[in-house]
Amino acid sequence: MPFLRPINEGTSGFVSISYPGSIAFKFLPNFLEILNSNLPDLKLELTEPTDENHEKLLLDYQTDIAFSRDKIEHINIDSLKLYAEPICLVVPNNHWITEESLKNLNGLKDEKFIISGLHKTTFFASLLRNLFNTYGFEPKTSIESDFGGMILNLVSKEIGISILPLSFKFAKTPSIRFIKLQEEIDLYINWRKNENNTIIKKVIEYAQIMEK
Repeated sequence: MPFLRPINEGTSGFVSISYPGSIAFKFLPNFLEILNSNLPDLKLELTEPTDENHEKLLLDYQTDIAFSRDKIEHINIDSLKLYAEPICLVVPNNHWITEESLKNLNGLKDEKFIISGLHKTTFFASLLRNLFNTYGFEPKTSIESDFGGMILNLVSKEIGISILPLSFKFAKTPSIRFIKLQEEIDLYINWRKNENNTIIKKVIEYAQIMEK
């Protein structure tokens, strides 16, 4: 990873970061590598909240920077979209469906799904609800889980199929395939408005200038 030009003076401090599990396999490691190279004395705390309530974590000062899949709309929080990526159908290698044969999700109404609980209030659960509503069926959910790594392993064992952001492909779980859907999901970086901590502002700036 190339060494970037330092943004400002000073490289030490403590920053707490919360993030969705889907960025743990590509974006987040690349980001942490940049921080390690350019802010070598920085101490980080990483948290993957299961309820995805990044807004509350920021406002309660339990985290300093929150990566999230939706923009946080709050008068005291600033948000910036970093990139968008497809969501994908995740199936075992020997599954009958292919990218060419997938016309829409209606053909999967009899499949067993391993997905986040659709009753939950998280952003991704809402996205899934809207997706299945668009195609007019309720999935047969055999296992509910918010942990993508576990879902990938269960799909590889042919226990069911799933829908996940493309970022999970970089986990390189064997014996599974990712089929891109038309829908996309974003990644935002969020922080408290008028942040006066210099080291936090530096970390935010490095996130803005790094490549996806």
